[in-house]
Amino acid sequence: MLLHARKVSGKRMTDSLLIHYRADGSIQAAVLGEPGKLRDTPAPVSFADLAEKYPGAHATLLIDSALLHSARLALPGNNRQRQIKAAPYALEDQLACDIDELHFILGKREADNLITVSCISKSRLRALLTQFSEAGIQIDSACPDLLALPLAAQQWTVLVDSHHACIKISAQSGYYCERANLPVILPALLQQPAMAPQTLLVLTAADDDVTALFAGVDLPRITQNYSQSLLQIFALHLNDARSMNLLQGEFAVKRPASLHWRAWRIAAIAAIGWLALQLVMAGIEIRMLKTVEQQLTADIETEFKRIFPDAQKFSGMQSRVKNRLKQLKGGGDKSQEIFLQILAEAAPALMADGLVIRGIAYRERHVDMELQATSLDILEAARSRLDNQHRIKSVLSTSVEKDKATGRLRLEQVIQDAEDGQG
Repeated sequence: MLLHARKVSGKRMTDSLLIHYRADGSIQAAVLGEPGKLRDTPAPVSFADLAEKYPGAHATLLIDSALLHSARLALPGNNRQRQIKAAPYALEDQLACDIDELHFILGKREADNLITVSCISKSRLRALLTQFSEAGIQIDSACPDLLALPLAAQQWTVLVDSHHACIKISAQSGYYCERANLPVILPALLQQPAMAPQTLLVLTAADDDVTALFAGVDLPRITQNYSQSLLQIFALHLNDARSMNLLQGEFAVKRPASLHWRAWRIAAIAAIGWLALQLVMAGIEIRMLKTVEQQLTADIETEFKRIFPDAQKFSGMQSRVKNRLKQLKGGGDKSQEIFLQILAEAAPALMADGLVIRGIAYRERHVDMELQATSLDILEAARSRLDNQHRIKSVLSTSVEKDKATGRLRLEQVIQDAEDGQG
C-alpha cells in the first residue's frame, strides 16, 4: 500500500486514508491502521479539511453506490477487451444517458457465469478526482461502497439507512435502491434460484425498525445494529471493494514506476529505431557495393576480352594476364625488349589524372597508343613531357569530341640510333 509521509513535531508519520463520498457531497475520512482497522475515529470533513490535515496523503475512495449503475451480464467469450467493448451496448437500454458519457468497468466471471458491469458518469468521476487532487489527496483506488460490506457463504448482506438500501449478493456485485423500494426489489432478486441465499444479514441503525421492509421475505434474518460510522464496517472488507476499482483505462493512476519505465521505453524505442535505420542503411550500402562489384567485373572482362580477343572463357583471368606479362618480359625476341623499353620511357609522361590509355599496339620498333583525356590541356601537357624524353621520339595527334579529348600517339626508340652513330 502506498503511504504518505508528513511532518508532525519534527518526526515523519505515514498516512493512508479511507474516504467515503456520499451522493449528497458529504465526506467522511479516517486513517487506516492495521489491516481492517482504523487508526482514528471517522469524522465528517471537507476538501479544505483534507488539504489541511492530510496534504499529499494516499487514499482508497468509496463512492456512494447511488452514483453508479451496476448489472450482472452474460458476456460471451474470454477476451477481456471484447467484453469491455460489448458491455456498454448490452446495458444501453437500461441507461438514461449516452454510453459515450459513461466509464465502464468489469468484474470477474462468477460461478453462475455472469459478469458484473458497473458504470459512472465520466464527467462526475473526473470532477471528483480533480477535487481530491486539488486538496492534495492521491486516490489510489475508487470503488462502489456497497462492495465493502461483509459477506458470508449462502448469505446476502442488506444495509439500510434512513433513505437508501444496499444489497450485496457476491464479492463483486450488489444492488442499490431507495429504502421505500426495498420490499419490491429484494423479493424480485430472491426469485432467481441461482442467486438465492439461505439467510440475510441486515445492517441498520440501532433505533431503526426495518421489520416492515422484509415483510414479503421468507428467509431467516440476522440483524446487526451499527452505532458507529459505516467506515468502521467498510474498513474490514476493503479487498472486496478494490476488486472493482473504477480507476482503469483513461482514469488509471499514473504510478511513478510506470512513468520511469515510460521514459526508458521511449529511449528503447529510439534505440530500436536507430538500429533499424542502421540495418536499412547497411542493406542499401551492401546492394550498392554489389552493383559496383558487378560493374567492375564487367569492366575487367571487357578489358580482358580486348587483350585476349580469342578468349572464350573468363576463368583464371589474373593468372593468364600474369603469364602474358612474363612472356613479354622474359621472351628472347628483340622486339619485345624494345617494346618494354619504349613503355618504360613513356610511362612517366603518361601518368596523369584524367588521362587513360584506351589501346596499345607494337609494330617494328614503334608503339601506337590510343589516348583519352577529360580535356585537351591534359593531352598537351603529356605531349610536352614526352618531348623532354630523349630516348624516344613521339608524335601526338589530338581531336575533341563533346566532353572528351582523344589522341593518337606514336612512340619510337631513338637511343639505338644514337649508339649506332657513335660506333
